[in-house]
Amino acid sequence: MTRTPRLNAEETLQLPLDQILLNLGYFKDKNKSSKNHIKLKNNNGDALVISRNAKGDYLYFNPYDESDRGNIFNFCKNRGLKVQDLLQLQKETNLQCHTLSKNTDTRDKEIEEVLAKFLTFKNLQSQNHFSSDRGISNAILQHLMNEIKMDARDNIAIPTYTIKTLQTNKPKQEQTQETERVQQIFSKTGYQLHLKNPLLKNKEGETYTKPLKQICYGKKGLEVIIFSNSKEKEERSKIAKIILTESSIDSLSLFEKLNNERLNKMNTIPNTLILSTNGTITESQLEALQYLDERFPNAKVFLGFDKDKAGEKNTQKTQECFKNAEVNVIKPYCKDFNEDLILSKVLEVDINAITEENIQQSLKDFNENLAFFNRGEEFIYEHLKQQSFQQGVQIASRIYYALNQNHLEIPQELKQSMEKNLATFNQKLLAFEEKMERNLKN
Repeated sequence: MTRTPRLNAEETLQLPLDQILLNLGYFKDKNKSSKNHIKLKNNNGDALVISRNAKGDYLYFNPYDESDRGNIFNFCKNRGLKVQDLLQLQKETNLQCHTLSKNTDTRDKEIEEVLAKFLTFKNLQSQNHFSSDRGISNAILQHLMNEIKMDARDNIAIPTYTIKTLQTNKPKQEQTQETERVQQIFSKTGYQLHLKNPLLKNKEGETYTKPLKQICYGKKGLEVIIFSNSKEKEERSKIAKIILTESSIDSLSLFEKLNNERLNKMNTIPNTLILSTNGTITESQLEALQYLDERFPNAKVFLGFDKDKAGEKNTQKTQECFKNAEVNVIKPYCKDFNEDLILSKVLEVDINAITEENIQQSLKDFNENLAFFNRGEEFIYEHLKQQSFQQGVQIASRIYYALNQNHLEIPQELKQSMEKNLATFNQKLLAFEEKMERNLKN
């Protein structure tokens, strides 16, 4: 065993904690490590993410325990060890060997912790609120299960990217426009958490003006989802289309609209960047869009912002970023493309054929079907026994949905007929439930 000299506190903080732990039976999780942080695990279920700050001190945190974090002294204290005893356990460990680089950006440490946390999330599951609440095709979402993550509470996490400029070693007079551009990289710097259950109050118990539906971790950038049929890095980088809206839900909805006829043959869909500004557009996002325009000059860009004044401004701002790529501006029928998607599925209208005429025809059909279910209690009872009464409830739900959409223009006569049939159905349903309850009591 190599004798370990006594070190002062400053020297101890700069010992390679990752190498020390590897010698104690921890092993590296290669899939969740990078040049700036290393994730270690052991057979007892302990998991740690290790990094270095600008001074060269080694730091760690436990992604599953917020209280378990700090430096080598904290590590030992949290496990009932003494630092000197820990060092004496080292055999042939080279305590001068550093495999982790220092983080020179004061913000890098926070970002590395955020990204390390993102890597601990599970892949998107088949049961998720983007599908159940927002109507996004599960065929699309399951294709993106490695791109989109879910935390322990089933909130959905989507990575965010910004432009990072790397310092060049060349003197300024030797730099060219080409070498300067090479120093810019499209870097993952955080994630947006889409809450399954929006927060109504803050930590102090004060009610939000609007429910909090999303939380940003790390740097706010462009939310980025890469759709590709290849796992090879070179093939995935050949982007043919770029979709951009105000939210990832809208962007996924527009993606589904553009590829509606290909959902049964996903392998024919070209590589697509599915982007979102997540609300107000920032300067860093505009910079990122300009970078993407240079990187993918032959891509087709689809801008699909909300159908309001803010959406018009966002369209104008982002359109100016694309000097090379072909830009297509698409406007939704409703306020945004997710509303279009839900409307198309609830009213059974092709998302690429949403017109006033088609909507009204669909509503007429549903209204006639609901009138059919209103013929009498015996009819309802027979259908319940046949387990098909649920169809009537579904039709009533579709009519209720349509009547509560202020943007839908429904002829007055049809609207009154829908309201009458819906009221009749609800009365018969209530009477039937009361009868069933009496029968149970008897």
